[in-house]
Amino acid sequence: MNSPLQKTQASALHEDCLALQDAYAKTGKLNDLTHQRLVREARKLCALSSVSAWEGYRLLAALAALKGQRRDCQTHYQAAEKLGVLSGIPLQNKIVSFLSLGLWDDAEALLPQVVAGIADAPMDVDYLAMTARIAWQLGKFDTLHTLVDAFDRRNLLDRLPIHPNTITMACDLMARHGVTEQAVFERIAFATAQLFTRYSKPLGGFCCVVLPVGIRCQIVLPFASIAEVVEADFFLAEQMVAQFEHPLADLITLSTTRSVEP
Repeated sequence: MNSPLQKTQASALHEDCLALQDAYAKTGKLNDLTHQRLVREARKLCALSSVSAWEGYRLLAALAALKGQRRDCQTHYQAAEKLGVLSGIPLQNKIVSFLSLGLWDDAEALLPQVVAGIADAPMDVDYLAMTARIAWQLGKFDTLHTLVDAFDRRNLLDRLPIHPNTITMACDLMARHGVTEQAVFERIAFATAQLFTRYSKPLGGFCCVVLPVGIRCQIVLPFASIAEVVEADFFLAEQMVAQFEHPLADLITLSTTRSVEP
């Protein structure tokens, strides 16, 4: 059993980790002293009860992702899952870590579990909103239609982070071009994996802007200089042409950016 103090300590560490993630996404810089402190405290949790260790390994996984350490992140999550099931927000956090490491196939495989979790937290707006953001990043427009219905049934449509009309426009564009959801996902997944492999640094996120003429997808490289962003765009274009017979350039514009305006 976890003592109330241990639960409070774990919660505080998770909050500090989230703050560290937010700061990295905004600035591209990682506070190494804070990161080292959180790693030490997470390891202490791992030496306590099984419940504390479950929290500790989850923290270590998220902290490894911030360093771009794919294998360590996956190993720590495996250790956590041996101690307890990942569901709800912890599962969402795992997906976010995987997305930052370019592990889109692994993230996609977890999405159905996150959507199923809505039944366990029917009025948790933050959980619903994060699920919608994850589905949007993965290009899972069918899932987004399901989430629109979930928000609408709860009279929370104004809290949906992606406007329903934007989702409909994206689906209409794909239908007009005869492009499947899976084809869009494959290209975005390939692009993010290539960028992570090239720079070995965590990506800061991903955003889509749906325009009448197509979908503009931007991969955030918070660590990059302006020159590196330009170089990354050329690299990305070369890789897409080499990998796909049809890069879908008439529908999707893939590029990089240093940040996304709120």
